[in-house]
Order: sequence, then C-alpha cells, then structure tokens
Amino acid sequence: MGKEILNTAIIGAGKAGRNLADAISVCPGARIVRIMSATSESSARMAADYGVIRFGTNYQEVLADRNVKAVIIASPDKFHCEQAVLAAKAGKHILCEKPMCNSTEEAQQMIQAAESTGVTLMIGFCERFTQPCLEAKERIVKGEIGEPVMILARRCHPKYIVRGRSWLNDNETGGVLNYAGTHNIDLICWPVLTHKL
Repeated sequence: MGKEILNTAIIGAGKAGRNLADAISVCPGARIVRIMSATSESSARMAADYGVIRFGTNYQEVLADRNVKAVIIASPDKFHCEQAVLAAKAGKHILCEKPMCNSTEEAQQMIQAAESTGVTLMIGFCERFTQPCLEAKERIVKGEIGEPVMILARRCHPKYIVRGRSWLNDNETGGVLNYAGTHNIDLICWPVLTHKL
C-alpha cells in the first residue's frame, strides 16, 4: 500500500499563496485540491494556473470538504486566527503563513484549538530550513560559540518585492516589521529557545 497523499486547500491567492502552491506542486506527498481567495477572479486564476478544479470564496465549503486534510493559510494576517481556529475545529492540519496573528491572545487561541483537536499547527518560518540557519542553530545548541548575548539580524528586499504594496507600512498589518521582520525575530529566538528545552 502506497503512502497516503495529503490533500491540501490553499487559502489566499496572493504572493504567499502562490509560493506555497509552487512548493506543494513539487511535493510527492501532497497535492492541492481546493483554492479559496477573497474574490472569485483571483481564486479562478490561481486554480487555472495549478490545475485545480475546486475553487471559490467560501471558507465554510473548504472546512466541510472531507477530502481536504490540511489547509495552508496565506490570507492577510488579520484573518489567520479565525481561519486557523475554524480549521482546527474541522479537523484540518494547518500551515499558517507568518506572522502567526496579531496578538499573543490570538496565538494562544490558535494553539489551544490545535491541541484540543489533535491537529498539527505549523507557522511558515521557512528560514529555519535553510542550510546557513540550520548550521548556525546547531553550533549554538552544541555550545561551539558560547552563550549568545547579542544577535544582529538584518533583512532587505529587492524593489520588486515591495513595489505596489503600500500596505507594508500601514498600521493594520503591522508594517514591514510584521511582514519580513518576523523571520529575523524568529531566528533570534529559535536556537535560544531550543537550547533551553
């Protein structure tokens, strides 16, 4: 008997949703079976690009679909908590794009919903899987460089990443610190927290 394929729904048809769809498309253990976005036009375009026949704007349809075993939440930050909690209650595993949500209270709601239903909740901190970061973490945990007392983290994006995205600097989304700086904050905390476990 072959390994079961993880049927996945992608929530959000923007840059993050498409990047994650690209990843799922080359993953032998998963496939995209539904796409949901804020508009019919964007979900239809993305569905056509990835050969997905089920798409639309209704999240409840995704949650009710027994064929969907996992959801990838790549919607705007303000929807992450509600969508993740509903997915957990529907028994779907969850990969949620960073930033996780907009408050520690929302984060706790997401964690508790996943724990109470026994589903996996993972936040999309992809930098943890890059070789330089993996090696740096390993060296910190092994004590090769001593105990970290200060870390400098910098990040920049080419112009094409931020062009046309005025929301990167608005208060509602938390601005560019929330959009990109969360990677740096996570990488600073990650080896230290692991070392203390």
